[in-house]
Amino acid sequence: MDAARRDVLFFLFSASARVGACAEGLAFDSRGVRACVAKAVLVKSWEDVAPRVRPQLCPVDHLQRAPVAHQDLGAGLLAAVVVDGEASYSFVTEAHLLTWRISFEDLLRYAGLNLNEASSLSCAPVQLAPPPDLLLTSVTRDGFDAARILIPEFRRFVSERLGSPFLWAVPHRDCLLCWSVQNTESFGKFIRQRVADEFASARYPLSLQVFEGDCDQMRPWHQARLG
Repeated sequence: MDAARRDVLFFLFSASARVGACAEGLAFDSRGVRACVAKAVLVKSWEDVAPRVRPQLCPVDHLQRAPVAHQDLGAGLLAAVVVDGEASYSFVTEAHLLTWRISFEDLLRYAGLNLNEASSLSCAPVQLAPPPDLLLTSVTRDGFDAARILIPEFRRFVSERLGSPFLWAVPHRDCLLCWSVQNTESFGKFIRQRVADEFASARYPLSLQVFEGDCDQMRPWHQARLG
């Protein structure tokens, strides 16, 4: 266990509540973002859910359905955390954070460590197009392809292959596209159409926005807004 994971574990377990809680949340089927407002899973303690938290992305309109704990990435896209299950997952709400006495930043970091461990970078499920136009995609279809962009270690992995900063888009939950800022103009036209097509046909659409990222941060790339 690396030092960062050990430190987060120590904080979360020492701060977690030992009482049961049940809060309003968003319930999702195993295919992803088909949402309904429903009772979240009964959470007895942080220890019950710690191994199952995962990072996830969702559109900002999810906040109209439930108080999802989140970080605003800009352009209508939110970073969130879910409790994964065998056939469904539930988004963590503000009520969960209060019950567990955990900050969202620490929870997101821990969730990223879980997902990173579940799909180690040594055998990362990605595809990389050859030069001159470099394109990297995540292709697991495990419900967390787009969410991998939230993992700092994954962004470092991408930066080492595409350069830093790199550009990325998440037209839907099962599609993460990352490419080099040095790619050709013809590639730029291709990727814009690809993002638009993926978004239009998606069952669980996320965003038409192009973002830029590096190991430390993510932000909208306003020169490349699509639509």
